[in-house]
Amino acid sequence: MTVFHSTYRVTLKSSSNRDKAKFMRILITAIVILTGLSGGYIYWWNLLADQSVTALERWKESQRSKGVEIEHSPVKVEGFPYRIHLSASSLLIRESYPNGSPMQRASVPEIWAIAQPWNLSHMILGSSGKIDYEFIEKSGDKKSANILPEKALASVTLNSAQEVEKLAIDFGNVTFDGNLIGSGTAQRIQLHTRSEQRALNTEGSDASANELKTSNFQQIALRASELYLNSLEKNPLGPTIDAVSILAETAAEFKDFKDRASLQKWRDQGGVIDITDATVKWGQSKLETTGSLTLDQDNYLLGAFNTKVEGFSELFSLLATTKGMNEKDMKSALFALNLLAKTDKKGNRFIEVPVSLQDQAFYIGPLKLFRLSPLF
Repeated sequence: MTVFHSTYRVTLKSSSNRDKAKFMRILITAIVILTGLSGGYIYWWNLLADQSVTALERWKESQRSKGVEIEHSPVKVEGFPYRIHLSASSLLIRESYPNGSPMQRASVPEIWAIAQPWNLSHMILGSSGKIDYEFIEKSGDKKSANILPEKALASVTLNSAQEVEKLAIDFGNVTFDGNLIGSGTAQRIQLHTRSEQRALNTEGSDASANELKTSNFQQIALRASELYLNSLEKNPLGPTIDAVSILAETAAEFKDFKDRASLQKWRDQGGVIDITDATVKWGQSKLETTGSLTLDQDNYLLGAFNTKVEGFSELFSLLATTKGMNEKDMKSALFALNLLAKTDKKGNRFIEVPVSLQDQAFYIGPLKLFRLSPLF
């Protein structure tokens, strides 16, 4: 009996030792694997970070061949382990005419970009400080814009060819001035664009998808809130536009809007922006419209729109007072407008009138509301 118990204890001890040895082998193997994976990830992250900086330098070099010089402080790389964070200061972008004379320049004090290592096709960008822009005519005349947002963020998505497919820009609490865009403030300004290939002239065609001609279309969404414009201080509706929302599309590419020469070429080739939906809330009035927009030969906006106007009584009274219309004629005109007015599902009264940008001015029907400024 004593021999049996001794043998049993020896067997248990031997089994326990084997289990401990097996556990240690598993633990050591796991540590080795984790160490290898960690080392591999660190190497991979640093490789991608280096490639990001190299790609930036290659892109700058490609822009230099097009007459665009890009300068900034040395790029700082951080963000390990979950992101690649690139930052630089004193960004300066300069573009020249073919003869070498300066055409335009932009500067930003601080700029940064963040991407996830496993998805470098999507980047988040931001900047701080005042954004300065200057355009120099061939005649030597200068147009400038200075933009100072409290918040400046952007999101960029690239396609397989490393071209911009989606772009979103978000400025918060913006102050701006300069003779290019005028001066004023905005609570928020947002711009969203998306690029896609579409088939042209598909109606009535029995051609296969591969045989149809395609063109690049840009879809654009612009929103602004509490937009205060100094140039509208004497306008009867007041200088503050409460809200603006515009949805549009055009057969174009980003490069068609990069500078004056590109815009003029786009215009001369019949370029048009289709406004699929636009809403402007200004004082007691609200305008909803669809139409088309382009540039005239003097670079003023040119367009025609079908427009629904709420608060038309207040709008007409302000315009009539500004134009010096007497009280009798005003009452007669308002009576006629009310006869033409309709009521929507929410009970709001509205009229439908043509709105146009022509003769370098903004018109509601035959009434000139205010003069326009050339785009450049």
